[in-house]
Amino acid sequence: MKPLSILLFTLGICCIRPTAAQKPVSLAFSNQLDKESETVRLMAELQQIKAWEVLVTGKIAGLSYTLQTVHCINGKEQRSTPIDPQHVTSDTLRLLFFTQPIGQDSVRILIHTPQYKTAFGHTVQGAGDCILLEPFPEKDQTTTDIIPVMAFSSGAPTKFNIGGETVSGISFCRVRDSHLHPSKWHEQFKLKDYLYFEIKFTKPQRPENK
Repeated sequence: MKPLSILLFTLGICCIRPTAAQKPVSLAFSNQLDKESETVRLMAELQQIKAWEVLVTGKIAGLSYTLQTVHCINGKEQRSTPIDPQHVTSDTLRLLFFTQPIGQDSVRILIHTPQYKTAFGHTVQGAGDCILLEPFPEKDQTTTDIIPVMAFSSGAPTKFNIGGETVSGISFCRVRDSHLHPSKWHEQFKLKDYLYFEIKFTKPQRPENK
């Protein structure tokens, strides 16, 4: 083999990136209140409680994950301290999100996973007009991506025609069905203050030998 051919062959090997670790991941969303009795649904509506389930499915058994809250204010993102890495025991990870506005500009959030449960308050301008929204992905997701799994947001300002009159309102469907990453919602829909939650998978760290 000529020297030039050997060099090109070597460079080709060096440019190969391993892709075996990239496994497809899918998300499935369901409104938990749809499964409840009419009485429970009415009580939740009276208290403005929202409850959604997210099923994260893929070759994820044996991996670890962290969950992080992202607060987007006028397009600038503030990330909370992520939870400690949690171990995934099966290929489907079930996440539950509950929210309840407390006043007009704050919200109470409860997140329940197979490994832990946490509840906390968060300031969000106009929280009383926000709901849990499914962040439908804009591209196929893999275990190497940081994946938005749920959001708490208002809808996009829009105009409606009611009885021949044009009125102002908001559309949650426009935001959800846009299939845009939540980080782009401010620019696309002029949303000023909202939250989203993202998950990141990692390989478990091996204990150091002493």
